[in-house]
Amino acid sequence: MTKTSLASVALLTEAEAARAFNMGTTRFKARCRTLGIARWPYRKLMSLKNLYYDLTVHLKRALDGNDVDMEERARAMMEEIKTYAALLESDLSLLNSFYNGKKAWPDHILKIRQTIYKKRHAEVLVNKKIAAKNAKSEQVAARAFSDASDFDSRDDDRLSDDDSMQTDRDGAGIEEYAHEWWQLALEEPNFAIA
Repeated sequence: MTKTSLASVALLTEAEAARAFNMGTTRFKARCRTLGIARWPYRKLMSLKNLYYDLTVHLKRALDGNDVDMEERARAMMEEIKTYAALLESDLSLLNSFYNGKKAWPDHILKIRQTIYKKRHAEVLVNKKIAAKNAKSEQVAARAFSDASDFDSRDDDRLSDDDSMQTDRDGAGIEEYAHEWWQLALEEPNFAIA
């Protein structure tokens, strides 16, 4: 097992790389430490790979939006990441210089990560604003529909109240009821409204 053979399995997890060399993880870690690799670089290399992928997404947006300046910057950043990844593949022990309380990445890679993070965060904020705006317009539409249906139901309630006022207990209409009342009032002088 040499540094070059380790570089060929660097994109595998530590357990998978140990299996590739037919040894357990504890023995594999010890062997890596003797070769100058303090930590297995899988997570850091995957982070670099994801950073490269995010840059390709931003590059695609720049090409769609005809933003030449953004396109040039994205291509330059992608080239920096490619160069750094090639350097790491040639010597995995270079990653040790960014552990143990020191910076996690070189300055130029940190700057790229910060740029991508800010763009991603800005995109999330824009999406949240759009979602809030859509939700608000849906609420307004629902409220307008609800108000219209409430108005219709109030009309229906008024009509049903009027209908119930027009019928007495026996089911006679209001005209018949009024006619009966007048006749009773005329016939009996001491008629009181009950």
